[in-house]
Amino acid sequence: MVIRTFCLILLRIFEALLSLNLSIFFVLPTLLLLYVINSAARVGTSLRLRYCQGTKRVCLTNNGLDSIWGYKTNGNSRNVLNVVIYENQIDGIRYQRLFEERVLGKKNIKGEEVYNKLKKIFISFGGYYCWEEDLAFDIRNHVIITGEKVMGEEGLMELLGNLSEDMPSNHPQWQEVIVPAFQYDQRGQQPPVIRSIRILRFHHAYGDAGSWLLLYSHCMADGKIAHSVDPLKGYGMPSLEKYLYYASAIIFGSTTMIRNLWFGTNVRSNRLVTKKYSGRRSFAWTPPLDLQLLKDVKHQTKTSIPTVITCAIASALRRFDEIFSINKSVIGDIIDCGAVAAILPYPGLELTNRFTIANLSLPTSKGLTRVNRLTETHNSILHLTQSPEPILNFWTFSLFGLFPIFLQNFLMKSAGTSLVFSNLPGASRSFKLLGDKVESGGAWVPFLTCAGLTISAAGYRDSVRFCGASDNACMSKIQLQFILDTIVDEVNQMHQEINGAV
Repeated sequence: MVIRTFCLILLRIFEALLSLNLSIFFVLPTLLLLYVINSAARVGTSLRLRYCQGTKRVCLTNNGLDSIWGYKTNGNSRNVLNVVIYENQIDGIRYQRLFEERVLGKKNIKGEEVYNKLKKIFISFGGYYCWEEDLAFDIRNHVIITGEKVMGEEGLMELLGNLSEDMPSNHPQWQEVIVPAFQYDQRGQQPPVIRSIRILRFHHAYGDAGSWLLLYSHCMADGKIAHSVDPLKGYGMPSLEKYLYYASAIIFGSTTMIRNLWFGTNVRSNRLVTKKYSGRRSFAWTPPLDLQLLKDVKHQTKTSIPTVITCAIASALRRFDEIFSINKSVIGDIIDCGAVAAILPYPGLELTNRFTIANLSLPTSKGLTRVNRLTETHNSILHLTQSPEPILNFWTFSLFGLFPIFLQNFLMKSAGTSLVFSNLPGASRSFKLLGDKVESGGAWVPFLTCAGLTISAAGYRDSVRFCGASDNACMSKIQLQFILDTIVDEVNQMHQEINGAV
């Protein structure tokens, strides 16, 4: 054991020295040269824009994390979908009017429109991504009210499939779709409650989920949404710990980037990796799960709620692979999951992207008990949180997103994972939006590179709902629903086993 520890320390020292040498003599000089060349090219493109347009109506994107969502391949999806379910029916015309007044009309202390980005179209020009002002902007193109016919859950999932398609670039690529009459399919209510739902559909270039949550909190809830983690403050990491983490990212940056590049181009082959999207997608969700179950498992195993959820996902994928067996590449002992997280704090209320994604290895082998799988998942998450990969990927996307589109496409083609998971803690207490009380919600993330499955855990008050989407080239809707329902079952089984062992 002592010899093994000593060897690991020597290996780590060797990696640090190798990484620093690569950074000093190759990576940093190369990046500096590319940065200078790209800056000159961006200046030239800006002058061309000024000459062609004659005004400042079109400008280059200034956030690389916005630009990378311009990546387009056959059948992929760049839209985020968020559903808010109200306790009552809402007035769609009133919501449309108040959205224009409170959101689009909101100004900062300088008198500038905070959400002017919502009046701009995401386009490309001269080999770069740009924002173009929509001179014919009309709120009626963006806050849309459907018919009065009552929609059920199945109809909602079909509508989400349609809304996942790309939006045309003649107007800003976002919409709020209000369904005045909605009811759950099976709730045993006599008579069934009719309520309204609102679907936020937006191209990811406009911002991430945390940024939009800030918009709703400060424009529609008077800042009264009780965030599990305040996006404007962050996690409160001690300064010394933060500096040590950044120092580790700088020291081991080059070797970590090489590993990431190798992983992206050599993602483990399995049935979830979808090299060619069909462009047809299925959407599903589960009923809300009592958050106390997750908290009980977390406390009794001294892990975390994300650990419990990702362990349940790993177990669900194992059961899915065994029940829906196929002849092609199956799910092996480990599956690569792209874990999405936000880099906090956000700089302000403006819509922006502050996300990162890093590879999380999920233990999916057959022989593991639930407790053993939970332990391995905990170790995997602990390794990821100590790794420089999350912040390095954030820096990489921020930098290369400002480069020409062909270089961005090369970067995105070198990225890949089997599935994408996003944990959205949401609000810890009930809140109202423009006076209407929110009952529940859900969220679905895009398909960008080769992941055939995406899963989100959307928390609200004392519950969490699992939302999933899959490309039809990867699996059927029945299989997708099976995975989501099995995640819930695995959480319940873990809770029972651990309570029985105490």
